[in-house]
Amino acid sequence: KYHNSNADIAFMKDMSDRLCIKYGLSIVKTNRAETEKNYREKIMDNFTKQIKNAQGLRNLEQTKLAYSHEILANLSDDPSLVDVLTEDLGISDIELFEKLSGTTQGNITFYDQSLSSIRVFSKSKNNHSNKTK
Repeated sequence: KYHNSNADIAFMKDMSDRLCIKYGLSIVKTNRAETEKNYREKIMDNFTKQIKNAQGLRNLEQTKLAYSHEILANLSDDPSLVDVLTEDLGISDIELFEKLSGTTQGNITFYDQSLSSIRVFSKSKNNHSNKTK
């Protein structure tokens, strides 16, 4: 025998109420119906929050991946940046590459600090090379 979960029932009732409103039909108003409506709204709000959190996490992971690619591109252009980053971040070169490759997780601050260090170093390097010309 098939049983719907409370969340499934709440979703179906919410959709039913929306369809009734859309087509000008009445919705039964009782204490129990009101309690169920509040429950449905709570379930739907919670479901919406979960979707937004999942989208936020996906966006964060995409940002980390983009930062990793940019950092690795800079490191391949100028290998001396490895020493700059490990010193600025206080980590070993192995830890640096593990985080950039995704072997271990780095938080977004790690990527921000890495890019900031690269940009500062590159800017000072460019300023130094322009002064020597």
